[in-house]
Amino acid sequence: MSVGVGAKLLLGERFGLRLQGRLLFPIQWSGASIFCGSGGCSAGVGAGTSIVQADVTGGLFVAF
Repeated sequence: MSVGVGAKLLLGERFGLRLQGRLLFPIQWSGASIFCGSGGCSAGVGAGTSIVQADVTGGLFVAF
């Protein structure tokens, strides 16, 4: 799973900067369960991670 944001900044009519940043959340464990009792049944799903990674990029662009 990841979350990201980016922007293009014009420095002139035909060129500019492109910036991007992302946070990456790799799923390391997950589980599912089903419970049934006298009051009915219920189900659940869970997942988690202990590592968060970051990615930052940038570059120049030219429009023709």
